[in-house]
Amino acid sequence: MTHDVVALLDRRPTMRGMTRALVQAGPKLRVRTVADGAAVELRDDSGRLVAAAQAAQRVRVADEVYRLLGADEVGERLPAQPWWVEARGTETGP
Repeated sequence: MTHDVVALLDRRPTMRGMTRALVQAGPKLRVRTVADGAAVELRDDSGRLVAAAQAAQRVRVADEVYRLLGADEVGERLPAQPWWVEARGTETGP
């Protein structure tokens, strides 16, 4: 089963920071960038994709966040023109 996570940030994350975060998720896993740096992947020893995070995208209109997430309660805490980072991971283990 896969799990999606969305982070809304007030500053654009660096590729280095995103890579570090993935390394912390699994120090024994391999990290690599793909699509000319548009995504960072985390793979196990057999090469199976464990997680991937896309490069951050600026959200210019707050209503777009509400439309995509359907969450009105985010509004008060939403930074002006946030950066949207989306990640997808698979379950590991037995």
